[in-house]
Amino acid sequence: AARMEEMMARCRDFVREKASTFDERRQEAEEAEKQAALARQREAAEKLAREWDAIDHWHRQLEGWEQACMTAADERHKVHAQASSQRRGRSRSSNSSRGSDSDGERRHKREKEKEKEKEKE
Repeated sequence: AARMEEMMARCRDFVREKASTFDERRQEAEEAEKQAALARQREAAEKLAREWDAIDHWHRQLEGWEQACMTAADERHKVHAQASSQRRGRSRSSNSSRGSDSDGERRHKREKEKEKEKEKE
């Protein structure tokens, strides 16, 4: 029992001694947590920057190919536009612009009209 009392007395002394520094230790622990969180954020930002650098490096290698593909597509578009323009020009010059019939269709309509007139007579 005496040993138990002695141990309890030491515990009380220890608690009394450390009680005054509890707030200081709590603040130190909070500060350490904040520093650790900041370090994790910095590490995540650095990792993201490294990933974007790797993506940029990879993409730079493909820029020449990408430019060639875009140029080829642009050339095909120009050729198609010129061909369409020429076709439109020809169709306007032959009096068969949008909405009107071609020569063959007009001829066919005239023949049908003549047949109808003959039937009426």
